[in-house]
Amino acid sequence: MVKRANKSPTPHVAVSRAAPGPESRIQQWRAKYFIPDQQIIWYPWAVWTARNLLRSMPIRLLYSTSTPETDHLVGLTLKRLTGLPWVADFRDGWMFETIPFRHTSSLRHAIESRLERAVVTAADHIITASDALADDFCQRYPQVAPRMTVITNGYDPDDFAHIQRAEQRPPTFRVVHTGTFSLTRWNSSLEGLLTALSTMQSQQYPLMQDLDVTLVGELSATELETIRRSGVCASFSMIGSVPYPEALQHQVNAEVLLLIIPPGIVGMSNNKVFEYLATGRPILALAQDTSLAGRLITNLGAGLVVAPDDVVGIQRALQTFHAQWKAGLLPTRVHPAVAQFDRRELTRKLAAVFDRLLETGRNP
Repeated sequence: MVKRANKSPTPHVAVSRAAPGPESRIQQWRAKYFIPDQQIIWYPWAVWTARNLLRSMPIRLLYSTSTPETDHLVGLTLKRLTGLPWVADFRDGWMFETIPFRHTSSLRHAIESRLERAVVTAADHIITASDALADDFCQRYPQVAPRMTVITNGYDPDDFAHIQRAEQRPPTFRVVHTGTFSLTRWNSSLEGLLTALSTMQSQQYPLMQDLDVTLVGELSATELETIRRSGVCASFSMIGSVPYPEALQHQVNAEVLLLIIPPGIVGMSNNKVFEYLATGRPILALAQDTSLAGRLITNLGAGLVVAPDDVVGIQRALQTFHAQWKAGLLPTRVHPAVAQFDRRELTRKLAAVFDRLLETGRNP
């Protein structure tokens, strides 16, 4: 656990986190060398179990979702064994905006490209979580365009039903990030934010006296070390992993919500951005303005979007939000268009794909 220290000329952060052990190193090795992912070791068992279910139950349709991509290999095998209509749902890209180690070996890249092609061309219908991913598939596999549907990620209103924001204004300007970062997976960087904070601290910006950057979720050793080396540790509260409702409570209690999308990533659309939108709290998105998250936040007037390496832009955005907070004028509004990301609406779209596929026997 990392706890926030008092703001002082010599900030101190106490870290009681063990160095990566043998289990962690084994997981890293598996992630690097198991194709397409670590879950491939469960592939035979998954196929065997599914075959038994298919024999004992009147199943009419196959559905696989990734990540992990092994799920689609199970779906592909079952499709070939049974001939049942199959829907392959990509919540993330496979070879599109892929994790870096898929490019470290030309052999691995070739194998995974062939696996992706086999899945995409064999599925009766493809679902993607973003237009960017759908466009990529259609460009590389033009034949799948007629059987492609975009269904974004979303949020569940019931998750927020019993979560209320504290009425009293807090003494600190809380900028909250929930979930994991992607520093180690995507080789992205917190340097832009940390450099902006370090500069403002050295120039004695009043903002730094009020600022509390709260990180809710597991941090890697690399991320912890990056923050420790930044010189602005005293501005951070590291909460660690918490139950999901508690993470949502942190979101609702935030003055500003922090979202970081790795440079060059445009199609990423995890649930976090939709949860953020559902809270109505203003969002500071360190992302490309052409990214899915950047466009959503801009179009819905839900916050400010700044490139993750734009240090001056990050400083200006934080100052803007801080001034609004001091004046009691921070915007708090859930745009009506956010309702389209309600998971009940998204489930209806998915069910409609299933129904049409079953009615036609092949493709909606």
